Amino acid sequence: MGIAAACTPTEEDARKQKVEADRAIAEAGVRRALKDPDSAKIVIRQAFAMFDGTIVCGMVNAKNSFGGYTGDRAFMINVNADGSTGAPSVAQDDVSSAVSVEMCDFQRDYAAQPGHVGKAVTPEQSRQLVAAYTKRVREVVARINTGR
Repeated sequence: MGIAAACTPTEEDARKQKVEADRAIAEAGVRRALKDPDSAKIVIRQAFAMFDGTIVCGMVNAKNSFGGYTGDRAFMINVNADGSTGAPSVAQDDVSSAVSVEMCDFQRDYAAQPGHVGKAVTPEQSRQLVAAYTKRVREVVARINTGR
């Protein structure tokens, strides 16, 4: 019995395995949103559990309507607990790409707080996240606009 117990994955191990599986789901979700999904070069920067889902962030470079590559653009996509994805947020220019990268880091840090992983988000947690996210976006945009 002791050997079987030693082989049982911990809750943290199971969560890490799910996040890794969600990376492939997220990449497919990003590709579905592109005009030329086969041309996409996708690099996943980070994937982390948040509440009962996973947030995946990275960079994508794909061909546009004219057949030219757009250049690296940041993306962020949510993978829900059931394996479905939300619509990916893909930056359209260098400024929105810089904001997206910083906001992904913000969400990673937010997810690391106690009570923000492993269970569905409550209405109060959702309200707090939206308020904190909005505040941080304003700070990042103000900093970019002032050149700091």
